[in-house]
Amino acid sequence: MKDIKFQKIDTNNKTKKIILFAVLILLFTGVIIFMVKKTHSAQDDELLTNQYVDGLSFENAKIKYVDGTSTFSVEVYNETDNIYNLKKIEIYITDESDKEIRLLGYIGEKINAEEGKYLETSIDADLTNFKKIRYVINK
Repeated sequence: MKDIKFQKIDTNNKTKKIILFAVLILLFTGVIIFMVKKTHSAQDDELLTNQYVDGLSFENAKIKYVDGTSTFSVEVYNETDNIYNLKKIEIYITDESDKEIRLLGYIGEKINAEEGKYLETSIDADLTNFKKIRYVINK
C-alpha cells in the first residue's frame, strides 16, 4: 500500500487575508455613507418645502455641503401674470443656535410671467444643520 501524504493548508494566512479584506470593505463603506450623509443631510428635511413670497414661488430647494462649502440652490418661478422686476434675492438661513446667515442670489433683473429661473449661491460654511429659510426680494 502506498503512503498517502497530506498537504497542510495554511488556513491562518487565508483567514487573515479574508478578515483584512472585510475590514477594508467595511471601512470604505463607512466613509462613503458618511460623505453621502454629510452632503445630503438637509435635503430631505421638511424645512426645504416650497415657499411663496410676493408673487414668486421658491421650489425644490437643496443644500449641499462638500469640501467646506455649502451650495444652496432653488428654482424661482414668477406666479404672476406680469413681468416681475427685481434686483436680487436674499436668502436668510437660520441655524440651530439662531444665528442667521445671509446669502445673495441673482437671477437677472426680470422674470417673465410663468417663467422659472434657477438660483444657486455658495458660502464657505456648513449650512446643513438649519432650522429656517426665509427669502427677501429686493426690487
